[in-house]
Amino acid sequence: MEFNVEDVVVKAVEEALKLGVNEVEALAVRRRPLLVHISRGDVTVARSGEAVALGVRVVLGRRVAVGGGSVRALDDVKLMVERVVKIAKASREYPGWKGLPERISASNVKSPYDVNVESLDVEELTSSMLKLSRRRDWGVEVTDMSFHYTVAERALSNTSLVVLKEKASRVTGFVEVKAVEGGIQSLCHEYHMGYSVSEINFEELVEKASRRALRGLRVAGVETGRYAVVLAPKVTASIVDAILSPAITADNVQRGRSPLAGRVGESLLGEDVTIVDDPTREGLYSTTSFDDEGVATRAKTVFRKGVLESFLYDTYTARIEGKESTGNAVRPGITAFPRPSPLNLIMEGGSESFEDLVSRVRNGVIIYETIGEWLSNPVSGYLNATITYGELLEDGVFRGVIRGAIISGNFYNLLKESIEGLSKELGNIYGYYAPALMLRDVTISSR
Repeated sequence: MEFNVEDVVVKAVEEALKLGVNEVEALAVRRRPLLVHISRGDVTVARSGEAVALGVRVVLGRRVAVGGGSVRALDDVKLMVERVVKIAKASREYPGWKGLPERISASNVKSPYDVNVESLDVEELTSSMLKLSRRRDWGVEVTDMSFHYTVAERALSNTSLVVLKEKASRVTGFVEVKAVEGGIQSLCHEYHMGYSVSEINFEELVEKASRRALRGLRVAGVETGRYAVVLAPKVTASIVDAILSPAITADNVQRGRSPLAGRVGESLLGEDVTIVDDPTREGLYSTTSFDDEGVATRAKTVFRKGVLESFLYDTYTARIEGKESTGNAVRPGITAFPRPSPLNLIMEGGSESFEDLVSRVRNGVIIYETIGEWLSNPVSGYLNATITYGELLEDGVFRGVIRGAIISGNFYNLLKESIEGLSKELGNIYGYYAPALMLRDVTISSR
């Protein structure tokens, strides 16, 4: 392509201003993805070409519209802008609209980008992954393995014609292994998300998954009851994503869809729990210098020692309350309206290791994998998740693995009344970071 993302957003703004709009905002993203996937010895390498996507938001009075699409040539931009302006003219007025950000800027933070991603020897990587998938010294079969990266260049401009830009990389490594013995099959997986190629250690991922898969050949039943529980870091992160993330965004608070509405200043979680949203912390998955409206990102504390301090805002929701955006505007899709969302949402860890927490459990369950937590209710805070791999301990001794049991309870009550410890290690799922949690009196229901 003979144009860059800066050319695209400047062109979009200029074309919109020619058509007499009051305000305009343009966001363009160029992505270069790669996927290496190995499934039972079959190798798929998919490297897509460069693709540029454009999202445009225009304002006519209080009529606001968004649109855009894939840009193959700069001439496409004019047609896209014309369509969006037509939509705006035919739209109803946007209730409470008070304008786009008055100025755009970026924080002084280095976006997570690894230059080695783009110079990666894909043939060598594929060969090493395939060789690793065929090893049997762990006593398991590697059934699935994948490496995925995306390099994204992002540019944003608005009515001011100031241009912001940055470049970031995202890398994910995933493995799934299977152990079989006496008609019993045990599947386990491990993964890591980051921004650097050097973060992905497939041998370590396979080894961790294999240890659990072999232990999973010993099956245990669990009676419905209340148990001491340790949630592995990634399980905690996934639950925080499902339940807390929607509750702390200003749009849900303002619509009455958050149990936290009107409770700023209250002690709602345990004193050990501090949660921050910090897109400026270098080296993390969602670190960025500006949000999808061009507002400079900054760190903000959501809970400090259990006390609710703030919510996350974009420009629209902030102005409803006479506040400033917190730099958390995120477009769910490039042609969608921005809405407030966490970027790096971090539950700070404690002083103990994960192994220390596990060693303290005499009778309870260590939960390594769950599914279905996304079906929990963020409006009420009720947690409901299915344990797909949990280790049952009795008198401190491993008795077997439980699968299919349900962990449930009120998320806020658990984090207020049941915390016994937090690990110093944090797990990451798409920019949600959390420690292992040791909890007492957690309800587990058998099937």
